[in-house]
Amino acid sequence: MSQALNVRIQRTIAFPGVPEEEVLWLHLGLAHSVEQGLPEAAETFSRAILEDAQRSPARRYAVGRALEELDLGLLDAEDRTGFQAVIEAIAA
Repeated sequence: MSQALNVRIQRTIAFPGVPEEEVLWLHLGLAHSVEQGLPEAAETFSRAILEDAQRSPARRYAVGRALEELDLGLLDAEDRTGFQAVIEAIAA
């Protein structure tokens, strides 16, 4: 993780002024993974956030598996449907 962040900092790759909606959902997945004690899912969501648009088949698969690990019943009802739809789209 720190290596990926350091590369981004050293190359002065700018973060967007306004994050894309799917990145916000990935952050929600990260937060719930940590809250639910799922380190592998948390790492997957973290890596997906850092990779932005780079969606390798392996990363899509990993995001799908991370979604399967989460107990979606613990998410707020108003977030659950949107979160699941966006993460499933990323994983597709």
